[in-house]
Amino acid sequence: MDSGFILISDTEYNIVLSKPWDGAGGLLYQVLLGNAYSTKPEWNIRLSMVTLNNSTRIVAQSVVKMKNGFGREEVNDMTAGKSGEELQQMLRSIKAQVETGK
Repeated sequence: MDSGFILISDTEYNIVLSKPWDGAGGLLYQVLLGNAYSTKPEWNIRLSMVTLNNSTRIVAQSVVKMKNGFGREEVNDMTAGKSGEELQQMLRSIKAQVETGK
């Protein structure tokens, strides 16, 4: 949430966060993969949680969504790139905060 994401949905095992992709990167993405009728791209972070043997495993996915001129939603998984690395670092930071109680 500190990075500008808003909560889209949450269940006992899943959380989905979203924010518009602003700036030059979002514009370039829209120009390259969309057209004049496409919506502005948005980042979506999906977190899935599983409890195993008194520990919790969190699996995260980072995707960019954009609707094309025909209303079809285009989704591109960005987890394997820089976005995924940043997401993993954020999860490690949260884990350290929880473990130290800060």
